[in-house]
Amino acid sequence: MKFIASLIILIIGLYFGADHLLSTHFKTNTPTAPAEEKALVQNMAKFLEESPDLQKKITESGQVIAKPATATKPAAPVVDADLEKVARYFGSSPTDDYFKKVLIQKKKMNPDDQSEQTKFFVEVSGYVHEHPKETVEALENALQSIPMDMQAERSAVVPAFIHSSIIFLEESGADDQTKKTYLKRFINGTQDPEVKDALETHFPDLLDEAPPSTSN
Repeated sequence: MKFIASLIILIIGLYFGADHLLSTHFKTNTPTAPAEEKALVQNMAKFLEESPDLQKKITESGQVIAKPATATKPAAPVVDADLEKVARYFGSSPTDDYFKKVLIQKKKMNPDDQSEQTKFFVEVSGYVHEHPKETVEALENALQSIPMDMQAERSAVVPAFIHSSIIFLEESGADDQTKKTYLKRFINGTQDPEVKDALETHFPDLLDEAPPSTSN
């Protein structure tokens, strides 16, 4: 390290000594431009960095002159093909984002792993209980958008929609007429017989038509 410092001091001393000698004998009225000074400094730095003799001495002394770090471009975001495929059928709310990931997770699960299936159901159920209205609306819109031939996607959404519909209707605190309106919307708004059968079986009382009124 002492060798490097001594060498740099020597080079700088020679530069300023020569500069002083030249300025004494060859004075000019034109001052040195800032750009020229900057270029001179950069050339000196480049010389120190690229000089073969200097690099050899540095290598022998075990020291390394660090080169300035070069700017690197930020890495491109990783695109999940499955997520990109289903994202178009959901909105952009936090609940939509949650069920996009749930849908992909469900598709990748082992259907024979009961422990995994149970854990998954408990986690999703907990979210539905915390956000019943947001969940049922997000899944309702998704079922209306996902094509019927995308069976894997629909088979993952349908059970969650049925579950969220039941929780929403049971815990909404709305009157029976409002619940009937929602129930009719949920049944007629999808093309899945499974949804219709499950909701009609669970809410038979809400489907009973009131007897016609009689007048004297």
